[in-house]
Amino acid sequence: MKKLMLLGLFLGLSACQKDKDENVIRVGMSADYPPFEYMEKGKLVGFDVDLAEYIGKELNMEIEFKEMSFNSLIPALQKDHIDIVMAGMTATEERLKEIDFSDIYFNDQLAYIFRKDKQVDSLENHSMGVQLSSTMEVWAKKKFGDAANIVPLDSNNMLVEALKTGKIDTVIISEPQAKAFTKANPNLGYKIIGFIDNGCGIAMRKQSPLKEKINVALKNLKEKKVMDELTKKWIDTNVQ
Repeated sequence: MKKLMLLGLFLGLSACQKDKDENVIRVGMSADYPPFEYMEKGKLVGFDVDLAEYIGKELNMEIEFKEMSFNSLIPALQKDHIDIVMAGMTATEERLKEIDFSDIYFNDQLAYIFRKDKQVDSLENHSMGVQLSSTMEVWAKKKFGDAANIVPLDSNNMLVEALKTGKIDTVIISEPQAKAFTKANPNLGYKIIGFIDNGCGIAMRKQSPLKEKINVALKNLKEKKVMDELTKKWIDTNVQ
């Protein structure tokens, strides 16, 4: 009986392993980060979406997108529910203790948005909305301390709605996001804070065999000017 149970367990594990297609890269994204990834007419679009597809072509592998909240991405990666994360994620010291990153593919600036009818010239003494588990949350707490009025929420869309309804004074996000959200909401304005210490990279598990392959793909795409094309399409044109 014990041998039969062990055999059943082995066959079950084998079946689970076979279910995972080694020619598919499962890409985790949080679709509330325009112009990098967001939903448009029921379809996932953006800079990172296009970049993932190009990486798939470079590696001759299929891309499978899995959308979830930003703070669920790293746990999903660690549990092997996804293979990589492409969500404008930066390689902070804390994250590097748990996961690995590709080479940087985009250098970002921090910004904050506010209602034009309630101009905010300085973040001090104002409530600041940040995405939960994001670089913006880490930056705000480091800059202003735990005593500051920092409001973390699951998604940037929720933060913008909280701003529009007067529940918070500002939202700290990236510059491209600030441009995209203020373009979609004319009653909102934004100001630049400055460059993030670490640029955006593709997150993956430690010792992932994909790291070297993805870095080569990114290098090739830069040499082919694909990165410039994506920047022009999504960053320069889409958010002006």
